[in-house]
Amino acid sequence: MVLFGLVLVLLGVCILLAGLFGSGYDSEGGSLTNELINVNMPAEVLFLFGVASGVLILLGLWLMKLGAQRGWKNRKKDRKLSELQEELDRVEAERRGDDDQA
Repeated sequence: MVLFGLVLVLLGVCILLAGLFGSGYDSEGGSLTNELINVNMPAEVLFLFGVASGVLILLGLWLMKLGAQRGWKNRKKDRKLSELQEELDRVEAERRGDDDQA
């Protein structure tokens, strides 16, 4: 989940950078152009690219946070299970020691 979130963040950043550095104003036609794909587009489309990249970045950050929390809970649970297993092994060793003495 963390990896998928990171991919979404990178995709959003790439779209944002492409919109920022790949666009320019065509003084002859009076419209915005995108030099990366060489297409004339209105300002609304460029705005929607910005909104989409913002949504992708926020969704990616949220997924990264969710995955990190899940991983932290799993590590905490594994640590608790390890402690319980060590306690059980110790108690069983004591019982075997008592049975051997009797």
